[in-house]
Amino acid sequence: ADLAASVEVKLPMGYSNCHVVGRGEPNRSMEAFVVDSDADGHFDNPFGILSIDEEDGNWERSHGRTCRYDLAKNNRIYHRQVVYFELTVDNPEFLLLKDNPRNVWQHRLISKGAYREWEHAEGATPFYDFIKNRWVPDLPGGRGLWSGNAAVITELKYDLLQPGPTVDSFSLSPAGRHLDANSVQQHIRVFFKPNLEVEPGGYLIVDAPDGFDFGSNCSATPLRDEYYAFYGEFEPMLLALPVEACEGERNPPWASTYNTARIKVYSTLNITELDHWGFELFVSNPSYYEPLQQESWKLWTEDSMARSLEGSLAPVRHSQFHDRASYNFTTPLFQKSWGLYKEALSGVELSFESLEPYRVTDITVASFLFPEDVNTSLRITAPLGYEWSTNLHDFRWFNEDCTGQAPSSVGGHDPCDPFADGDIYGGPEPLPDIEPERPNELVWQSVSLQSNLKYGFQFLVLLPWHSPRTSGNTFFFEFGFDEDDIEKRIKALAIEAPRVATTTTTTTSSTSQTSTTSTTTETTTETATVTTTTTTTMPREAVCDAQFVNVTTGWAVRGTQVFQDPAEGGMLMKTENGGKQWFEMTSGDPRFIGLHFVDPTTAWAVGEAGAIWHSDDGGLAWSAQESSTTERLTGVHMVTEDPVVRVAAGERGRAQRRPILHGWAVGAAGTIVRYNEGYGWSPVESGT
Repeated sequence: ADLAASVEVKLPMGYSNCHVVGRGEPNRSMEAFVVDSDADGHFDNPFGILSIDEEDGNWERSHGRTCRYDLAKNNRIYHRQVVYFELTVDNPEFLLLKDNPRNVWQHRLISKGAYREWEHAEGATPFYDFIKNRWVPDLPGGRGLWSGNAAVITELKYDLLQPGPTVDSFSLSPAGRHLDANSVQQHIRVFFKPNLEVEPGGYLIVDAPDGFDFGSNCSATPLRDEYYAFYGEFEPMLLALPVEACEGERNPPWASTYNTARIKVYSTLNITELDHWGFELFVSNPSYYEPLQQESWKLWTEDSMARSLEGSLAPVRHSQFHDRASYNFTTPLFQKSWGLYKEALSGVELSFESLEPYRVTDITVASFLFPEDVNTSLRITAPLGYEWSTNLHDFRWFNEDCTGQAPSSVGGHDPCDPFADGDIYGGPEPLPDIEPERPNELVWQSVSLQSNLKYGFQFLVLLPWHSPRTSGNTFFFEFGFDEDDIEKRIKALAIEAPRVATTTTTTTSSTSQTSTTSTTTETTTETATVTTTTTTTMPREAVCDAQFVNVTTGWAVRGTQVFQDPAEGGMLMKTENGGKQWFEMTSGDPRFIGLHFVDPTTAWAVGEAGAIWHSDDGGLAWSAQESSTTERLTGVHMVTEDPVVRVAAGERGRAQRRPILHGWAVGAAGTIVRYNEGYGWSPVESGT
C-alpha cells in the first residue's frame, strides 16, 4: 500500500537474475558525468540517482529479466528528470550482438493511473525501447558514452601476449621517465584467433594497464618473416594483421597514458580452423609495478561500426599452456598476464646439443650471477611446443666461485665459467617442478642462490617439429615471479631461441645459416630466404618407398645414399598425422629399401643381399626371413586371398574362412621371389 509508483526495465530474452549491488549508483567519475562539451562551467549530464534509502524506494521486487524500482509513498519522479542506475545481471548463454533484432532493452513507468491515457489497470505506460543505436552518434560524446543496448560477446580463447626478446623488456622505466625517450621501450608480441569474422574497417583493440603507453599514434607492425611461413596444409598458419591505422586512447579517459591501442584493419580477419593472426606493438613500460597490471591486459574485436564482437574474459595469457577455465582474481600467476620486474637479467646464453626437429636434446643455460644472496621463486618458460624432460635425474646444476674474477680481454675467455671444470658442480635445492599441463615450464617455488657464484644448468628438452609461430620463439627467465612486491620481483629476461632446424622446401634460393645464440655450439641448417611457401618434410634425403594404410598413418624408407652405396642403411620413418611430421622407427640396421604394410601391424621390408624382414607389431621389431636370393631387393608387395579352408574340429570338419597371404619381392638382375604362406619364399623366373 505504501508503493506509489515504479520504474521497470525489461531485458532481452536470455538475461536473468537482475538485481542491484550496493546502492546501485554509477561511478560519479565516469566520463559521461564529467563532460562539459560547451565549456559553460556545468557538466552536460546532471547526475540523478534512484536512492534506496527507506523513505525513497528500493529494488527488492526485481527478478528474472525484469529490474523494478518501487518508489516509497509520497515520492515521485518529475517530468524531464534524468536518473542513472547500475544493474547487475547474468548474461545470456548465447551470442547477442548489438545489431541483433532480439537485443532490445525496454522500460516503462507504473503508477496509480493519474495519467488518463494510460489504459492499463495498474496505471502503466507501454514498454518503450531504449534509444536506437543509430541515434547514438548524434548525442554529446557519441558511441564513446552511450548505447541503446549491450552486446553479449564471445570469448577470445586463443589470445596470447608476450614481451619482446630484449634484455630489458621486463624492466621498469626510470622513475618519472616512462613517457619520454629514456623509458624502457619494446615491441610486445600479440597472437590471437578470432571466433567471429572481423570485416574491413573493423577493429582489434589491445587494452594495457594504466602506465603502459602506446602513444597517441601507436605502431602495430608485422613479426619477422619466419613467423608467417607455411608449414603444411594441416599446420596452424599465422597471418600478418592488415593494419590500416593505429590510434592510442586513454582507458578510462582519466588514465595517465595512452594505454589502449585501437587498430583498424583494411581487410577481413577470416575465421578458419587453423588461421591465427600475429603482430608486434610498440609500447613504453611504466616506472612502477602493481599486481593488478597482470590482470589488465585484454584483447577485443569490433565491427566497422565499433560494435563489440568478442574479447578476453580473463587476462591475456603469457603462455598458451596456461588454463583459464577456472580463472578468478585470486588464481595463481600461471593464469595471469606477464608482469614487470625490478631489474633486467643479463649474461644468459642458450646452447643446444642438437636442433633437429622432434628430438630430445641437451640444453645448456649459462649463466646467473647475483651480487647478494637471494632466496626467491624461479620460473623458466620455454617456447610453445618445447617439453622439458620429466626425469629430474637429468637436471644438472653447475656453479663457479666468481669472487674477484673478471672475463679476460684475450679471446673473450671467462675464468668464471661454471662449465669449465666438470668436477665443480652443484646448485640450489630443490629441483624444479614440472606440471603435466605446463610441459614447457620449469618452476621453483623456492630457490636459494649465493652471491658471487655464477650458476648454469643442463637439462633435456624435447624440441617441437618446428619453431613456434602462434607464440614467440622465446625463453623467459623470471626470478620472483610469484611476488607482489617489486623489491622481491628481482630480475627477468626474455631471450630469443635458435630456430629448430626444420628442412623446408621452397621455390626460392637457400642459404646456409648459423642458428644458435651461444658460441659454444653451432648448428648449421638450410633455410629459405623467406616470403614463399614452405612445408615441413622429413630430412632432405632419398626416399626409397612409402605406404599409407589410411589417411593419417603411413611409413617411408629413407637413406642418405641408399642407391649410390649399398653399405649405407635405410631408415624407417612413420607419420600419424597424414605426413605433416615424421619420426624415426629404426636406423642403420636393418637396412631397408622397400616395404609393404598389409595392415597397421603386419609388414614386410626388403633390402641388400636378398634381405627380407617381417614385423607383426607395426614396425617396432623385425625378424629376418630366408629369401632364396642374394640379389639386392628393392620392392615388396603382399596380398591376401579368402578361400574356404577345411579346418579340423574334433571328429567332424567345418568350413571356415581364413585369409591366406601371398607376396612378391623384386630386385636387381631381374630377381623375383614369391611368398606362399606355409612354404616361405621361392624364386620365380622373370624372363629378364
